[in-house]
Amino acid sequence: GMFATIAWLATSMLGFYHFAIERGWVTYESECMAADVASSSLADLKSQIETAPLVACNQTSWELLGLSMPFWNGVTGLVLALGMAYMVRVG
Repeated sequence: GMFATIAWLATSMLGFYHFAIERGWVTYESECMAADVASSSLADLKSQIETAPLVACNQTSWELLGLSMPFWNGVTGLVLALGMAYMVRVG
């Protein structure tokens, strides 16, 4: 239970951190990798990873209600962490 709580909190923190990068609240000078994974062999997957295009992490690629996927990932992780912490405390 406690490990799951920590894992969900880490997921939430990463989501909110990425959201802050997208909004320009935090400076991040590197790039992110984005690729479709549609391989059937390990060699194909390795080749696809090595040749994946690099994209800027501060560009939003998907939004819902004006908020990007990292934001929703942060919210979901936080809700699940709070739920797990409650279950650990009660159970």
